[in-house]
Amino acid sequence: RDKIFIRNIPKKELIKMPEAKRDPDFLITLERMHRDSNLLFEEGEYYNSCYLSGYVLECALKFLLCRYGRKADGENYTWRMLNNISIDSLN
Repeated sequence: RDKIFIRNIPKKELIKMPEAKRDPDFLITLERMHRDSNLLFEEGEYYNSCYLSGYVLECALKFLLCRYGRKADGENYTWRMLNNISIDSLN
């Protein structure tokens, strides 16, 4: 498993996203995506609604970790740290 593919593109060939100029507001994003997911569900777009709901959960987790989470060394989590860790490492 030395190669990770995203849409059949080797990870090493992916273009790195530019650094964000400001911190994301996960709570506002969570609320917006939740509203959009509900609208999609009401219109019968169940697949898209479920897909967007995954992002709602991701934003909720990031919000909680950044607001209340502490690493084993007592340091707070930051959103930049969350981009580089997996769920398994949060135990």
